[in-house]
Amino acid sequence: MTFPIMLWVPWIAWVIGYTVMAEAANALQRGIMLLTPLVVGAAFSTLRTTPELLDRIDRWITWFLWVFLAAAGIATGYCPRARCTTPPTLRRVASPHRFSRAGLPRDMC
Repeated sequence: MTFPIMLWVPWIAWVIGYTVMAEAANALQRGIMLLTPLVVGAAFSTLRTTPELLDRIDRWITWFLWVFLAAAGIATGYCPRARCTTPPTLRRVASPHRFSRAGLPRDMC
């Protein structure tokens, strides 16, 4: 079974036409972003899966989930074992809002 590229030719033509005729400064970026899923789909459609590969993918997704949740917990200051927020020092590093509007460091306590 092959990737049905002819099904996507009208969409590809539309995106290329938009990219060429658009006046937006980021038209090329938009065009690439719209066509990237097709390239990934075409590449992924050639993959032959085995039970070992599916187990490996499952392990990676599970690992990524826990890393993502831990990073989100650190970034938001959530600490489930201590039932408190993270210490002020770590919060200073993890917080995207480190400074007040006046540009002065905020009180982190």
